[in-house]
Amino acid sequence: MFINYAKESKGILESKGILSIIMMIFLISITPILSFADTGTTIVPADGSGAPGCEETADRCFIPYVASIGVGTTVIFSNTDTVAHTFTSGNPDDGANGMFDTSLLMTGSSFSYTFDKEGTFNYFCVVHPWMTGVILVDDNYSQKPKYSDIQLFTDKKSYTEGDTIKVFGTVSDNLGIDMSLVVEKPGGKIIAIEQFNVKSNNTFETQIKTGKTFDVDGVYSIKVQYGSENADLVAFEFHQLTKDIVPPLLLMPSDMLVETFDQQGAIVEYSVKAIDDVDGVLESFCNPSSGSMFSVGDTMVTCQTFDNSGNDAQKSFRVTVQLDVSSPIIPDWIKEVSGFWCNDEINDDSFVEAIQYLIENDVIHVPLTYDSGTKSSGIIPNWVKNNACWWSENRISDDDFASGLEYLVRQGIISV
Repeated sequence: MFINYAKESKGILESKGILSIIMMIFLISITPILSFADTGTTIVPADGSGAPGCEETADRCFIPYVASIGVGTTVIFSNTDTVAHTFTSGNPDDGANGMFDTSLLMTGSSFSYTFDKEGTFNYFCVVHPWMTGVILVDDNYSQKPKYSDIQLFTDKKSYTEGDTIKVFGTVSDNLGIDMSLVVEKPGGKIIAIEQFNVKSNNTFETQIKTGKTFDVDGVYSIKVQYGSENADLVAFEFHQLTKDIVPPLLLMPSDMLVETFDQQGAIVEYSVKAIDDVDGVLESFCNPSSGSMFSVGDTMVTCQTFDNSGNDAQKSFRVTVQLDVSSPIIPDWIKEVSGFWCNDEINDDSFVEAIQYLIENDVIHVPLTYDSGTKSSGIIPNWVKNNACWWSENRISDDDFASGLEYLVRQGIISV
């Protein structure tokens, strides 16, 4: 039997060629998967995170608290704690958003999820809502540096109560993630945790207000974390201010007596000073204030002052405004009433009735020096009416007109 080796060889070669092409296509198809697949990231709960308190620690409740990964990375959520947890996308305030949810994950169980798009993804434990974490997904993550040197500074080395601590520094490489900051007081207890951005020029800055948590004197420390391996620390001293508990002193005037001819009252001026053993001279506040119009009668003036520590002092004094009746006090509008009488628009009896009404109701004050036993003829002399006419025309003084009224009272024509 004749065998055509050339033809068979050709067929074999053709078959091998086809196989080679198939193998090449297969290798080409799987090469991107082999080259770009991420090895994965594992997130676990912190030990004892089933009880509140982990959220106040540097590591927080999920480790790592902030996980930076590339697109296509598979994250493994593994429950290494002794109690059940969930890893649920969303946050405690708004609830689950449906992106991923491990449901109740028992001790030793795991759940995986592949992140196929960029973004910032928050998650939390439904059972223990103080447990929260963040996953940062960046398409260029594989090209970003994983290490960055940190230089950390504070604006001063010593602070006192009420100061603001300015924290700033630089990083050698921008990792595209937030920087974490922890403040510890003497003894190592954490009193503040912050997260903030590193600027595009590789600098960072933040401020810390010294408040109630700065409750002991001593050396405090600030620690910053940037990425999984990069940290720095700076220390500073803090001293509480001596507590000022002594109230200030108000220097007040004595009770005041002010006489006036004005029935509306009098403008009264006074001086009040305030001093403090620590703050020196202070400002005082009084009501009614100096220079106010005080009505006839008694008015209590209350003054108050505060020192810079919040201690206050309060005192009062009395201002008595009384009418000076040694001279007549007659409002100008009474001239119109006198004009009515002068022009015979009202008769004698009406004028007497009007004047008597105004005296009894303290509208007119006339000094009265007469014998109450004096009897009256009931007739008003013409000169009294003449005085009223001249007074209404501003031709005589108040004293001259008042002498006529006093005569009418003394004669019993006007009864008071």
